[in-house]
Order: sequence, then structure tokens, then C-alpha cells
Amino acid sequence: MNRSPELQKETGIAGRYAIAVAATAVAVIVSKLLQPIMFTNLCPLFCLAVAVAALYGGVGPGVVASLLSGAALDYWYFPPLNHISIATTDIGGLVVFLVVAGFITWLGGTVRNQRRKAVQAHMALRKSEERFQLASEPLAAFLYDYDLTTGLVERFGGLEEVVGFKPTQIPPTPDWWIERIHPEDIERVMRDAKQAFDSSATSYAHQYRMRHQQGHYIYIGDRGRIVRDQTGCPVRVLGGVSDISARKRAEEALHASEERFRLATEALAAFLYDWNPVTNHLEWFGGMEEVLGFRLDEVRPDVAWYRSRVHPDDLALVWHSGHEALESGARGHSNVYRIRHRDGHYIHVADRSRMVRDESGRAIRVLGGVSDISERLHLETERTELLQREHEARTAAEAASRARDEMLGVVSHDLRNPLAAIGLCASALSQSIEPGSESVQRMLASIKHSADSTDRLIEDLLDVSSIESGRLALETRAENPGYLLEQTADLFAAAASDHGVGLELRITPDLPAVLADAERVVQGLANLVTNSLKCTDRGGHITLGAEPDPSGVRFAVEDTGVGIAADDLPYVFDRFWQKHREGRQRSTGLGLAIVRGIVDAHGGQISVESTLGKGSRFSFTLPTAN
Repeated sequence: MNRSPELQKETGIAGRYAIAVAATAVAVIVSKLLQPIMFTNLCPLFCLAVAVAALYGGVGPGVVASLLSGAALDYWYFPPLNHISIATTDIGGLVVFLVVAGFITWLGGTVRNQRRKAVQAHMALRKSEERFQLASEPLAAFLYDYDLTTGLVERFGGLEEVVGFKPTQIPPTPDWWIERIHPEDIERVMRDAKQAFDSSATSYAHQYRMRHQQGHYIYIGDRGRIVRDQTGCPVRVLGGVSDISARKRAEEALHASEERFRLATEALAAFLYDWNPVTNHLEWFGGMEEVLGFRLDEVRPDVAWYRSRVHPDDLALVWHSGHEALESGARGHSNVYRIRHRDGHYIHVADRSRMVRDESGRAIRVLGGVSDISERLHLETERTELLQREHEARTAAEAASRARDEMLGVVSHDLRNPLAAIGLCASALSQSIEPGSESVQRMLASIKHSADSTDRLIEDLLDVSSIESGRLALETRAENPGYLLEQTADLFAAAASDHGVGLELRITPDLPAVLADAERVVQGLANLVTNSLKCTDRGGHITLGAEPDPSGVRFAVEDTGVGIAADDLPYVFDRFWQKHREGRQRSTGLGLAIVRGIVDAHGGQISVESTLGKGSRFSFTLPTAN
């Protein structure tokens, strides 16, 4: 740091004594020049030289200047002239000069010392102000001096860095500052300030929000000391203001984090621990009350206390595995065991921890969490029991299904043979009886029809059984969609004519071949046409069609029959579902279920659209052969 002009005048020891010599020499030269005029009064001139030496050099140079000046006076001006002699006739005058010079030397040295102290004090004050300026700017802080007797406030430091205003922009009163305090904080701040002034307090500290020059609010830390007079009344306040917005945001973030942690531990029914295996120091925190029923202030920070509450059957395993994890160098450890609740019953807990190790691998800290998993284990047990019961029920159902299939196979075999014999006998009798016996012919035709119907029922039951068990056999190959529809139309041409129902084909040209089992597809189409014939009155129409579809080829059977109610549409493909209609023939309810099973086995999709009184449209898709 550069020295001030005053301090720059301070030189070394040689320089100070040079000032004494130079001052005396100047006095001698001036006295020689003035001797003709002031021959009888030259002492003041040398006294001035002594004063200059003492004032700028100190006491030492002042004494030197006094001695040199006395010698000069004795040599040149006191007789005998040009000779230094103590036995001069004017010894009294020389003594008087030396006494006066000594006094001047003392006075000049005193003034010089006082001046040096003042300069040093000024420099110390300036350094202090510079240090305050440097300290307050990075801290975003400023100071104030509030004189309660005059009501004036002096603010200095980093005011602009805190609130955005320069000191010259702010009136020297407290009202301006008070008006900028947040409305939600002003009452509390003024109340606390009044309490501090009215009491014997010597200091105060506030935190509040202050409106910045840009309009937003910042958090302020306001600390100060109260100066009181002899009666205890406050007369002056010296304080400092700093911007603590960043700290407040950090505190709020920490509080929010702690709150989230608290809510998480409570929601998870968990508490945490921090254990030092070296010192055996242990800390608990979190939701222990939700897990074990104890508040944290009721629990000793002691491993032995926790160990005493572990179920006796689990204790050895828990402590052995924990000790093994500590010694093995593992980074973490987990365990499940039972522990006694405050009310005496045992709960299941999951204990998971992470281990912090020093450079040698020794565990020096264990951070872990304990959560109540009793409800989860209970649900898992119930789930396991339900799965076991479901497995047993499924096994029993599969066994029953196999037994049904076996019985159905036996029954169908045993029934179809007699039915075939009945049909053959009826045909033979019909051919052997004379044509004129019409009544006998009708009975034989009825017998054959009943046998054929029963055979078809058995066939349907076998198909449904195969579909449900996933064993419906298919022999797929590339088939022409038009050929499949024509086969179906040929099967029902006579029946449609007998019912007075029109039957037509509507096939889009150049359809790609489908990958299908022709016999099964025709069976499905036949079931749909049979269903339409039952629901279509004389004079109606049934249309068999095929058209391209994104999934392949879409087949459709559309009629102008009575239609199906919207509420019944979701159930039409269920087994044994049938809607009884007055005057309509009852069915087994298996035909549409078999159609869906055939379509599903081909990888297609089936759907139905219907309007009461207007008819229905059943359609399904089959994949193309390529």
C-alpha cells in the first residue's frame, strides 16, 4: 500500500539529521545576508532553524540543530568573533538561546509525534473502511446507523448489492425501509423491534422479506446492537443487513426434503438407523412409531435394546449373517426377521443396509432401513393359497374335462353305431315296402330324420369338446374362397327353396387363396346359413359373400331375418346360448360356438351386426395362403 504525503516526508535517520544540518546552514547563510540589518537580533532566525529540525526531524535533530546554532552564534556573533570559547563575555545570552532552543525542540517533537499518531489513525480508519467495503460487497451486506434522537438513518456499504438502490436514492429515514417490508412480515418485525427497544436488550436479530428495486422480494437478515443512555433508553442503533435469500432457499429445500423423507418413511412404515460398528454409536430416525410403536425419544440408542426385541428363533441367524457381512467386505446386507412390537405381538420386518468402509476395508458406518412387511407377507401367503386352490381347481376341472371327453367319446361311439343301424334299417324298409303305404313311409322317414339329427348333435358335442380342449384338428391348404361359398350354397339350395328364401352369392373377383381346412370352413358357413334359415321368413333373402380384408379375406352370411337385440349380441357365440322366439324352432345353441371355434383355430376373427326386424350379418376373416 502507498504511503500518504505526510508519511512520505518521513525519511531515514540520516535524512532526519540532514534536515537539522540543512536548517542550521540556511540560518547561517540568511544571517550573513541580514547581518547589516539585524546584527543585534539574530537568535530568532536560529530558533526557527531549530523549530524546523524538531518539527520535521524529531527531538534528536532538534538538539543537533540547537547545538549547531549555538556554535554558529558563538563563532560568528558572540565576541570574541571567529572563535569558539566558553568563556565568552556573552555567556548568558548563549545559555538563554540554548534553553529556548531546548523548549522549541521539545515542543516541535511533541507536535511531530501527535501529527504522526493522527496520520496513523487516519490510515487505520481508511484501511478499516476498505476492508469493510471489500467484505460487504461479496457478502451482499450493508451497515446502518440509526440515531433515535434525530430520527435519521445513515446507510453505507453494499446497499445497492442488497436491494438495488444507491444510498443517494434513499431518504435518510426508517419509514422508507419499513414500507418495503413484505405485508405478511411487517407486523411481526415491528412487534419484535418494539419488544427489543422496550426491554433491556442490547441486540436484536430479524429475518423478513424485503421488496427489491426490481419488484421481487428477497429474504433479509437484519442484526444490530442497541445503544442506550444512562437511564436505559435507546438512543442509537448500529446494525447490518445481508441478503439471505440463497440460504433461505437452501433451508426450504432441506425442509422439503426432510418432509418428503418423513412422509416416505411413514407411508412405507419404515425407520432408518446410522450405526458406527467401531464406537458402537447408534442413531435412529424416521417412522419408528409406525413400525414398532415407540417414539424416537423413548428408545435408547443401543444395539442391545434392539437385539432384545428380535424373535428368539430368528436372533442367531440375524446376528450371524450381519456379523458375516461386516467381516466379509460386503457393501450391503439384507435380512427378514420377526421383531416384537410395543404391544407385544411380533411383526415381520425387512432390514436392508449399506456399509461404509475405510481404506483397510473395515466397516466404519452402517446405514440402513427397517420396514414393516407383515401385510405384504400376509397378502403373499393369501396369494399363494389362492394360487394353490386355483391350481387344484384347475387340475380337478381338467380331470373332469378329460373324464367328460372320455365319457362323451364312449357314449358317442355307443350311440352312433345303433343310430347308424337304425338309419340303415329305415332306409331298407322304405325301399322294400310297397309305394302305396304312405303312412309307413312317413314313419320310416321320421325315424331316419331323428337318427340323422341325433348324429349331428353328437358330432356337434364332439366338436365343442375338441374346441374347448384346444384339440380341434385342421388340415389346412390353399383354398379358393369362391369354391368354399359355392359348396355351401349347393348344400342349402334345396332347403332354401323349400323355405321360400332366396339364396345368392356375392363374391368379389380375383380374391387371393386362403389357408384353410375346407371341410371345417364349409361346416362353419353351413352353421351360419342354418341359423339364417331358422330366422328368415318366407320371401326373405340370404346372401353368401367374400371380399378383401386387411387381415386376409372376409366371408359373410347376411340375411333379412328377424335380427338380434343389441343386449344379446355379446352372448351369441357362447355355448348353449339361444334366444327363444315364438314360432321359431329351438336349437341346441352349439352352432355359433362351433363357428367361432373354427375361425379362432384358423387365426381369424368373427363378428356380428344385427338390427331387430331388419336382419343380421355374420362375418369372419381367414388369412391368405401367402
